[in-house]
Amino acid sequence: MSGPVPQLIHEHEELNRTQASSATLVVVDYLEPAVAKPEMPAEIQVGFVLDPRLRVRAPFSVHFRLDQGRVTGEAPAFKTVGIGTNATEALRDLHRAIAQRFFELEAMPEQLGPDLDAVRSALRSHIQRR
Repeated sequence: MSGPVPQLIHEHEELNRTQASSATLVVVDYLEPAVAKPEMPAEIQVGFVLDPRLRVRAPFSVHFRLDQGRVTGEAPAFKTVGIGTNATEALRDLHRAIAQRFFELEAMPEQLGPDLDAVRSALRSHIQRR
């Protein structure tokens, strides 16, 4: 159970002493307190990458969506996604995927088809090596 300490609904009740000589039964019902969950942003502009080998030249868009209980963060310009249980995890995974894609595409520019070359160009326009 997550969140603040749940509310105790019932206090303890003693068992019949003939059934258990020194036992005490604690009847507890837990209710999740009404806590507003923060709304997930639909889109953010990102001006950093977590990989210390890279730096951002120009911010890029990240779109978030909820799909089957998982959050997906997508950088459409880079055709790259990250997945997590919340937006923070999805963004962290997206940072990892962007760095991986940057280095993979940088290592083989002459072998890229038009689609991946466009992704490589988009990456290079937003991200560079330190």
